[in-house]
This record gives sequence, C-alpha cells and structure tokens, in this order.
Amino acid sequence: MKKLVWYHILPLIFACFTLWFLYHPLLNLYETNSQPTSVSSKHLKEEVRFLTNYQNNVENELYVARSLLRKNQLTIFGSSELSGGKRPGLANNFLPDSLGIPVLAIGHGYHELFAIYCELLYFRPYLQGSKIHIVLSPGWFEDGKGTLPQSFLEYVPPHFITRIINDSSISSYHTNYLSKTYSTYYRSELGGKRLEYKYLGAKERHIPGAEKIKNSLKPKHKLVVIEDKKDLKINPYPNWEKWLNTSLDNSLKPLNKYHIDSSYFERYVSDKNGNLKVITVDPVPSTNNDELSDLKQVLQLMKENNCEVSFVMQPLHPQHYNSLSEYEPIMDSIDALMAEFGHTDNYLNLFVTNNNEYEPGILSDVMHFSDYGWMKVNQFLYERHFKK
Repeated sequence: MKKLVWYHILPLIFACFTLWFLYHPLLNLYETNSQPTSVSSKHLKEEVRFLTNYQNNVENELYVARSLLRKNQLTIFGSSELSGGKRPGLANNFLPDSLGIPVLAIGHGYHELFAIYCELLYFRPYLQGSKIHIVLSPGWFEDGKGTLPQSFLEYVPPHFITRIINDSSISSYHTNYLSKTYSTYYRSELGGKRLEYKYLGAKERHIPGAEKIKNSLKPKHKLVVIEDKKDLKINPYPNWEKWLNTSLDNSLKPLNKYHIDSSYFERYVSDKNGNLKVITVDPVPSTNNDELSDLKQVLQLMKENNCEVSFVMQPLHPQHYNSLSEYEPIMDSIDALMAEFGHTDNYLNLFVTNNNEYEPGILSDVMHFSDYGWMKVNQFLYERHFKK
C-alpha cells in the first residue's frame, strides 16, 4: 500500500499540480473580456484576382470571404498550378478579361486538400451556395500522406482554429476530423507553437482541461462581409474554338521534341547528354490515402453548404514519368468519390497514363498547365458555372 501511494498516487498528484501551475497562468493570458475587433469588407478598395496566402493579413481573409459570399464570383483554390496568378491565360485573368466573370484564386506550391478543408471551415459562414473550383494535382496523392506541416501552418493560422472550434454550426464530424488529423500528423512539429494547436491535441487525447483551453481562446477579429450584388455583363459570344486554337499554337512554339518548354527542359529534366530524364513512378496508395480522405471531407463540407463546385485533375507528362499506370487505382477511387457526391459532370479529369493519350501542348513543362491547358479549364469553368 505504501508503495502504491509513494510510487503511483503521489507522482500523479504532483504531475496534476505541475500542469495546473504551468497552464493556468498561460490560459489567463488568453482570457479577456474585450470584444474582438470588427473588420469590414466595405473598406476593400480593389477587385483582387490572386492571393498567394493570407500572410497574416485580415484584408486577404476579407477578399476570400467576399468572393465566397458573392453568388456570381468564382473562387479557385490551387497550388503551383496557379503560377503566381500572373499569366494571362490563367482562369483568374482570362475569365474576367475576356468574359467579364469575376474570379479570385488563392494558393501556391503545396497548398493541398487538408489546408483547403480547414480554410473552408474557417469561411463556413460565407459558403452557402458559393461557386468553388479546386485544381487537383496527381502529386498530392502520390505518397498518401496529405498536406505538409509547413503548408498547414501557412494556410491555417492559429486564429482560424479558434473560430472553427467555437462555431456551433460546424458539426463534430468536422471538428473531430480536424483534431484527429492534427494530432496524427502535425502535433509533434507544431504542438509547442500555440495554445490553439495544443487544444486540438488535448481534445483528441481527451486530456482533462481541454475545454478550459478552448474557453480561454478568443477570436482575433470578427469579419463583417457585405454581400455586394454586382451586375454581371458576361460576354454572350465566347469564341472557344478560336481561343483554343490560338492558345494551342502559342503553347506549342516554345516546346522541344519532347513537348516540354526548352528552357525548363535544360534546367530541370535533361541529363548530361541532353536527353530527357525518366522517373519511375512508385505504386500510389488507393486505400489509407490521407489526401483522398481529405478530399472526401471537402466534398462533404461543400455538400452541406450547397456549394456549386467543380474540380480539374491535371495530367503528368508520360514521357518523363514512367509507369503512370501506378496512378490508376487512386484515379479510380477519386472518380468513385466524385460519383458518390454527384460530381461526375463537375469533374474534368485530364490525367492520362500513356503517350498515345497525351495531348502535346497541354502542359508547359512536365506537370503544369500551359495556356492551352488553362484554356480547356476556362471553357469547362464557363460551361459549369456561368453558361445560361
């Protein structure tokens, strides 16, 4: 009995007191009776077309929230496919300039589905009926591991977590997935950074005091988003045949015999003899694939909010990537998931596995759309979201 007291009960009591003394002052730092500062979209002066990320800038949050709230604007989420938002053929430039369709795109490299899912949870008050497009990349699914920790941290700042966990309209189905995924893949790297992240780990492990942490987290600011109904003047005579032919001609000009941009080829994918390097693709997991699970969560969230959604899957260059057939099982799983949620017609799958099916000029390098590739996407987006 003495051993039980000395070696088990007393150490447990000591540990509890230690946690109390360590966390209680920290929690008090977060506790405040003041109301969060309100920031309004009515002060936005620009029609921004592209954002790299949120940059801890509340204006960027307002731009995205306003875009989602507008029923006649398209919001695009993607990664390196967006090319910094500068090329004229990108949807965020071509659709406004040639058709009068407002578009906002956000993202750069490694902006993948779990980050996008958390962003959509944060912007849930503005999701109802939103027009949303997500550019998918095969590379997101190749190792089955989901969004990288640094990308999660970049696109899901701590105050996003605070708003999500305090939104009573977000079901436990979503908050449980959030805390489970965080605890499984990010806690070891991010757990010591902020109390908001600590809460997710504590919730998942059912640590006493998790609710105390939650109650001490207060919103950083409150978004006030004005629904400004803009009159659309969409070009009623889109000339897709001309635009597609012109963009294809222009996209083919800088390509070499491998149908890869010559400067990109020399810098990244040629060997010392000037031949194309060939990469053998490893088997891609089609079950227990975290990126696929994240896609399902995104689809469920958008279904709950009646979003008007579309997706495109980019191709990879089959001369550079050998054994692209290794992707077939995961592509079949994605097709099945799209069908399950009723999005077969809202999903443009341009992925191919061999050179006979590959369309020269659709990519500028080995994995990113050319202007011709984007023109095919632009036509799809117009017909899906704006054609009357």
